[in-house]
Amino acid sequence: MKKKLELLSTIAMLVAAIVCIAVNFSEASSGATVTATNITATVFFLLFWALMTRFEAAAKVSAFIALYTTISGIVAICAFMGGWESLFTNVFTAPAIMLFYGIKFINNINVLCGVMSIVSFVILIYSLITLANRKPAPKQAVKAEKAAETEEKSESIDISETELVSAAAEYVEMINTFENKELELPPEESAEQTACPQESAENREEALQQ
Repeated sequence: MKKKLELLSTIAMLVAAIVCIAVNFSEASSGATVTATNITATVFFLLFWALMTRFEAAAKVSAFIALYTTISGIVAICAFMGGWESLFTNVFTAPAIMLFYGIKFINNINVLCGVMSIVSFVILIYSLITLANRKPAPKQAVKAEKAAETEEKSESIDISETELVSAAAEYVEMINTFENKELELPPEESAEQTACPQESAENREEALQQ
């Protein structure tokens, strides 16, 4: 259940980010003036993002996005101010800038990147706090999971193995009975062989006496 919630929260965060980037793409790529649509998309994404930081299932993906946007803001400021802007920095920072383009009220990209880094860093801290306060699983739940695993393992025993064991036992029993029969036969044969010469000797003695 917990893994399903984490998967759903990850998908929800990624979908919200993709929608916000798609709405702000045209204005951010051309450097146009911010519109009401851009403001709405960015504000709703930030509110949704801030809300998801309070949930354990979404805190991890929220922290990853916040870490990326924080680093992107710092890289963008250093690139613009240092004059070493390149294709790599533009490609790396473009998605983060598009997410926050709706709050570009001043025509200065450095101000936008600074605000982006601050907001992202705050969200990162809240996400890490949520992850740190994550409650461990109750002992009863852990015991129940272990019991379920043992039951599944016991039920997963192959029937062919039990049949093989029973067949082997029958084969061993058959061999034992066969060996016992072989051990019993020689004394009988020897007894018959010894009895016959004695009878013939007695017959000869009777014939001589007559």
